[in-house]
Amino acid sequence: MMIKKINLYASFLSLLLIFIYLDTSAYAQSCANSTQCTSQSRPYCVNHQCRECANHSHCRNASNRYNLCYYGSCITNECFNDSHCGAPNKCVLSSTNPDTRQCVEIECTDDSHCSGVNRKCKTSYNPTNNRCVECLQSSDCGQGESCFTYNNTCYVCMYNSQCSGEKNVCIRNPSKPKGECTVVQCLNDTHCGGVLKTCKVDSQNPRNNECVECKNDQQCTGINKKCLSNNKCGCSQNSDCPYRYMCDGKTKTCKTGMIQKEQMIDPKKIKKISPKQIDQTNIDPKTIDKGTLEPELTIPIDSKQTKPKKMSR
Repeated sequence: MMIKKINLYASFLSLLLIFIYLDTSAYAQSCANSTQCTSQSRPYCVNHQCRECANHSHCRNASNRYNLCYYGSCITNECFNDSHCGAPNKCVLSSTNPDTRQCVEIECTDDSHCSGVNRKCKTSYNPTNNRCVECLQSSDCGQGESCFTYNNTCYVCMYNSQCSGEKNVCIRNPSKPKGECTVVQCLNDTHCGGVLKTCKVDSQNPRNNECVECKNDQQCTGINKKCLSNNKCGCSQNSDCPYRYMCDGKTKTCKTGMIQKEQMIDPKKIKKISPKQIDQTNIDPKTIDKGTLEPELTIPIDSKQTKPKKMSR
């Protein structure tokens, strides 16, 4: 009884498949080869009938474009695999139609596509973001250099903490793009002391940094209150000095006990004065240059008036 039921069920399935075949054949396009099958839903010629595709090879059309067999129908694609795009381009799913594939331009997929300074290929989950870079790790860099992976560039240093010993400061500028550890006298005022108490910083080249006495007038205390161009406290004119002090033109410092030049007497300009030219009250102005200090007056003694009288007995 069971065997009869099984035979009956098999016969039913066979009749159903024959009916489906006959039904689809009525709508199938007759063909001699696949090039005569123009419908993407029935692209493959088999038994002189256009049928659904069974694999990707059934979907190559006359324009030689690589198509994808997708659930029996051919979907137009620019590529099927990377070999159809030419290295290093990649065959990827379309961003606008996830059922189709297209060739996209890729900078690299491995190191062989890179050269020059940027000789390493940095790959990503999205191949369109692949880039040729200088390094992926420090072993890709030269001696004494490290790879900074955030920008995949080789550097000697980027921060002072990466320098040690005497060369404890990292310098990076257009002439030293990879950085250089070097000796610097100071970076800020905390590195200076004593008379040279402040740090003069060269923003273009820190190697020129130096401890100096002052950078502005406020840093000058005491007698010398002017910060000169040589970063020393001193003076450039008398008004820079306190009361009773004058600016020494040679040392550019304020000094006391000095007489201004215009007050000094040139001994060569003082003429000798004879007793005949001087009386008891007047000085001949022709004999003394104007602007000089008056000489000490000498009053002549009349010998007749000063002769002592004889004492009478």
